[in-house]
Order: sequence, then structure tokens, then C-alpha cells
Amino acid sequence: MIDQTIKILQKMIKIPSISPNDLGCQEILIGTLKKVGFLVERINFNNVKNFFASHGEKKGKVLLFVGHTDVVCPGSLKDWRYYPFDPVIKDNSIYGRGTADMKGAIASMILSAKEFVTSFPDHIGKLAFLITSDEEGSAKYGTKKVVEILKKRKEKIDYCIIGEPTSEFIVGDTIKNGRRGSLNLNLFLYGPQGHVAYLDPIKNPVNLVVPLLKKLIFRSNMIDKFSKNVSSQIVKISSNSYGNNITPSQVEIKMNFRFDKEINHDFVKQYISSEIEKHTSSYKLFWKLSAKPFEKKSKELIEIINKILIEKFSLFPKLSHSGGTSDGRFIIEICNQIVEIGLINQTIHQPNEMIEIQDLIRLNTIYLEIMKKILL
Repeated sequence: MIDQTIKILQKMIKIPSISPNDLGCQEILIGTLKKVGFLVERINFNNVKNFFASHGEKKGKVLLFVGHTDVVCPGSLKDWRYYPFDPVIKDNSIYGRGTADMKGAIASMILSAKEFVTSFPDHIGKLAFLITSDEEGSAKYGTKKVVEILKKRKEKIDYCIIGEPTSEFIVGDTIKNGRRGSLNLNLFLYGPQGHVAYLDPIKNPVNLVVPLLKKLIFRSNMIDKFSKNVSSQIVKISSNSYGNNITPSQVEIKMNFRFDKEINHDFVKQYISSEIEKHTSSYKLFWKLSAKPFEKKSKELIEIINKILIEKFSLFPKLSHSGGTSDGRFIIEICNQIVEIGLINQTIHQPNEMIEIQDLIRLNTIYLEIMKKILL
């Protein structure tokens, strides 16, 4: 199975499917699934490609696998050892944009499904897939839209596996049954434009940045009182400076805040606003909540996965909500048992993204065993 998994992965890596473009990745997957009897429904919106596929009609549980074929931009090519869309195999590792996030996991789940339905064509329940090309970008026309349709049709989903790269050092060492929320801030500080030799330094908006940001990087302030999993990151700082002898009249600061379900995003807004007011009254801020935090207990599914990892690899995974947002925030509308488990995330969104072939073999085993535990 691993040779076929690598072959499909290499085909997908060669396709520069930068979000929200699929550019043919899904047709590779659809072709594989149709050959083993899956019913496939393409559900496209605007330029976003989505499909929902299923196999099995007998009574029983419905197991859904979720993934995305889009990838982030590779950035500067000079930082890559190999061309990011040339799937080079070197020292038992596969290099390329999307290997870990998450074309590797998609190849694994698709080939595991092929192996499963070929070996057990009359399995109980239903094995399903929801694949999108709009996860890394706006996520407006991907899983969110498909879930809306499935919800209207009252599709029953008992268990959901999302193939995000959750693992830290060993495949399976970390699984996720929830994610943090994501809140974006666009802040503008204002002051008078003037000559650098004469303007009062206090009035220069750039001079406000350092003391203010010390307050806005509030991990140490908030963890003790509100949450064990809150973080903030500065994304951009810029001014409208016109020369070395002119103070700017405006500074723009972009930040992102990640917060767990124990803390409300309105509190984050209030906290930030109050800290800004302590430094200046000449400002504007704009907020965008890109994802709410979620958590599903998923006790039964977690127990199934834990048992597989212990029996096969003597590994007991930790539960985490860390990392970025995922399409799990949409799946919660139709499923109560959701777990994310995938490849190692140490190189995702970076130059020289890569996975080890042995990790792909391990993930094949995990996904196939999950199918067996639930659908046999």
C-alpha cells in the first residue's frame, strides 16, 4: 500500500494547488475512489473544488474523513533545497509543499480506504470523505458550504477523522479534539507629522509602539487568571514615514490572538482596548473573528484511537488544542465525535516541508485500523 500512497502523494505535490486552487488534485483522488465503488458528489462553489464521497449502504456507523488539497504559498524559492512542487525523495524522506499539510495524510486516508473496501466490500455502516480546496485561505466556500448542504440533507455522521498534521515528534503522539479561536486585530495609531529635531517624542506614534506592545503580548498576564492556552503574535508593524527627518503621522499594527474556549473573544477585545487607552486616545482598531474555539469530548473515538496506538505502537497520545484553526470548527455542526490525527507538523508552512516515508507507513496503519474498528 505504501508504494501506491507515495505515488498518489507525488502526483498531488506536482500540482501547485495554492489556496483556493485545486488544479486537478481532487480528480486524482476521485478516480481512485470510484474504481473501488465509492459514490462521488462534486460540490463546487465559485472557484473552490469540493467533493463528498461515500461507500456502504448497510446499517451501522458513519465514519467521515476530512482533508484539504490546497496548500500555502511556498515563499522564496531560494530558501528551498528542492523545487517545492517537485516531490523529491531523499534519505527516505519526501520533500515538497503540502507533504505534511496535508496531501500526505490525504494520500494515506484514500489508499487506506481503497485497501479497506477491497478487503471488506460488505462492511457495515458507511465510509465517507469530505475534501476541499479552501482550508488554508478564507475557508468560505469549502467545508463550511458542504457542511451546510449535508446538514440540510440530515446526513448522519457518527465519527470524523481530520487529517491535519497534529503530531509533534512521532506520528500519533498528539491528537486533537478541539481548536483555539482566532481573533485578528488591525490597529492604527495617530500623531502629528513633524520634524524629527523638534517634535515632542511623546507625540510620535512610533514611540508608542514598544511600551504598548509589551502590554499586548499578554501571555504571562492572562494565563494565570483566564486560560492555559492564550497567545498573541505581532504580524506587521509599519508607518507612513516619508523620510529620515520626518516623523510619521500613522502607525499600523497587525496582530493575531489565539484563545481557548475558557475565554471569550469579547474579553480579549475589552482588554486590548483598555490597554490602548492607557497610552493614547488617538487610534482606530478593527477586529475580525476568523474562528471560534471548539471542543468535542469525543470520548468513544478517542478511546478507539488510543487503543490502536497502544496496541500497534505502544504509544499513548496526548490531547491538545494547540496550533492553527481547522475545518473541525465546521464539522461540529454535523458530528459530535471529532478527532484530528495526522503527520508531524515541524516543517509545515516552511521552506523544505517534508515527511519521512516511515511516518506515512505508520499513518496508513492508523487510518486503516480506525476503519476496521468502526466499520467491521
